[in-house]
Amino acid sequence: MKKTPGAIAAPSFFRTAHFKENLSGYLFILPGLIFFVIFTVIPFIEAFILSLQRYNPRGSTFIGFENYATLFATDNFWKSFGNTFLFVVIIVPVTMIIALFVSSRIMDFSTRLQTVFRAAFYLPVVMSVVSISLVWKVLLNYNYGVLNYFVKALGGTPVNWLGNEKTVIPVLSLIVVTFSLGQPIILFLAALNGIDRSYYEAADVDGASWFMKFRKITLPLLRPTTLYVLVTTTINAFQTFAIINLMTGGGPNYASSTLLYQIYKQAFTFREFGIASAEGVILFFCVAVFGVAQFIFVRPKD
Repeated sequence: MKKTPGAIAAPSFFRTAHFKENLSGYLFILPGLIFFVIFTVIPFIEAFILSLQRYNPRGSTFIGFENYATLFATDNFWKSFGNTFLFVVIIVPVTMIIALFVSSRIMDFSTRLQTVFRAAFYLPVVMSVVSISLVWKVLLNYNYGVLNYFVKALGGTPVNWLGNEKTVIPVLSLIVVTFSLGQPIILFLAALNGIDRSYYEAADVDGASWFMKFRKITLPLLRPTTLYVLVTTTINAFQTFAIINLMTGGGPNYASSTLLYQIYKQAFTFREFGIASAEGVILFFCVAVFGVAQFIFVRPKD
């Protein structure tokens, strides 16, 4: 077949047998890819460009990395930066350990009972964060909160759970864990039910203990699920915002402020969109570094 003069030849990739065989698959992911580019890639590029400017509605001025220098010289930024990592360090391991433990405990229950537990643990996931925050705010109230009522009943001194710099992050982290367990438990439970029971029967014949079976059989076969849960839980922990905005406002004295909360404050309270964009870029790279590290160390072995 002769080529039409002036026609543009399609790239060689689109003419390969591999592309033709998987054409339907590419078409299925195309809508998701388009949304990803429009709502993730392009906004990130625009945010990075804005982070290099001094924002003004009438015309922004290019200032290079001055916004980053301003952030690095600000104590409140470093407080929020440290708090963000502290949230991640508390939320992720606690969520993973509790989810895996609960899943392993209810795995031997009947299907109907497993469904009850799935619904019970997943219910907080679909509830409004506003409702959850209001309930916890009442429970933790210094003057009339239920928790301090029991503390006083046991002869202790009431604790200002949300107004104390030493307790605010652990308390908020545990609240986040309570409504973050649903999805990991369901995923771990599904993965555990998918493991062939013959592995455990063979281990029982060899006299393996519960810990040895868990270490040598369960954990290796759960690697794909563990990686997914670990990455998604870490991303969610880095994005902790609503619970802070509703319960503490970043206080006391920036003790519970995070990078995402600072982005919100800089952008919509102080109208410093350039600095907010710079914080967003920094947060993106923090999440990216953690994600890549997790893929390297936790990914399933070939």
